[in-house]
Amino acid sequence: MIAIYHWLTVTLIALVVSLLANLSFLRKARRVADSTHFTGSIFFRLLFGFGGLMFFYGAWAAALSPTARSDWWVSPLLAIFGIGCVVFWPREIVTDPLGVTQRGILGLGSRTIQWQDVDYAGVDPESGGIEVVPKEGKKIVFSPLLTGSNEFLNILREHCRMW
Repeated sequence: MIAIYHWLTVTLIALVVSLLANLSFLRKARRVADSTHFTGSIFFRLLFGFGGLMFFYGAWAAALSPTARSDWWVSPLLAIFGIGCVVFWPREIVTDPLGVTQRGILGLGSRTIQWQDVDYAGVDPESGGIEVVPKEGKKIVFSPLLTGSNEFLNILREHCRMW
């Protein structure tokens, strides 16, 4: 009987997380002067932020525990999950009259594409992300975790060729 409650709890949590994840597309982008900022929803920022901190804390605590010798695999596994939270953090995208910029955490991994350098843009059917592909260099991908995807598509339609 207790096992049924555990599965019910896990199912309920999965439903709530998927509902909150699907509601992030309803939020609008933030306008600042002549630029538009597309950030991850507060739900994803809290999930990745607190989740990453908890994974790193768990890895540290597991490494210092008295049973660390027998459970050696727990600490590296939790550290990998923490690194995953940092790597997959939704990157902010900013559009302005000059182009589109993607910024990582603390400005790491930033890239800018000027509007005249954009070859094409479109929705990737596999990932659901919106890609901005330059004539040369790396593309910018608008993740489904970001808010305001319809606004971003409208801005792209104004400035470049869509596929």
